[in-house]
Amino acid sequence: MRKKILVLGSKPNSQLPDMKFHKIYSSNGSAEKTSNYFKKYGEIEHNCIIGAEHYHGNIEVNRKVSSSKIDNLIVRGTIKISKDDFIYSPRIIYFNNYQQFQIQSKFFNISYFTFILGELDYEIRFISKIKHLFKCIKKKKFFGVSTGFFSLIYAYLNNPDADIIVSGIGMKEDMSQYDNKNHGFINRARVDNF
Repeated sequence: MRKKILVLGSKPNSQLPDMKFHKIYSSNGSAEKTSNYFKKYGEIEHNCIIGAEHYHGNIEVNRKVSSSKIDNLIVRGTIKISKDDFIYSPRIIYFNNYQQFQIQSKFFNISYFTFILGELDYEIRFISKIKHLFKCIKKKKFFGVSTGFFSLIYAYLNNPDADIIVSGIGMKEDMSQYDNKNHGFINRARVDNF
């Protein structure tokens, strides 16, 4: 029997599947959804993927992640996150920008040039695309897919022989799902679709 892996995203109003899994991969604030699963089925390996800047810059996401039972915290970025922030002490793994590109490139089989083209879809207007490109070059940071999509890729590459069940990862530009402070989710969905 093939193992079942659950990948959780942060899309509002998404449902937690009612079945037994071998591992869970969550992204950002969806980490807190695992507590209901653990109450019903018991604790299993929980891997949470988060953007370092998002963790430090969003108080609500920070609270949801730091209060969750996480075995492995996979951080997109090199800004340090203290284990002291957490109720449970996770193992922390950092991926710099190049390592993130390698993971995405392995899954999509794309070149760095294609990766950059995808990043241009983050904005709609031509001038905004150029400004975004220069910002990425200045920071030496091409993020690629959203953290939800990245968690799906990471789960698949680490469990190639398992069935992957996905809940709460939406790759649509749905303005009704997020408030103005989270418009980056909508922009990142364009890159996901690319």
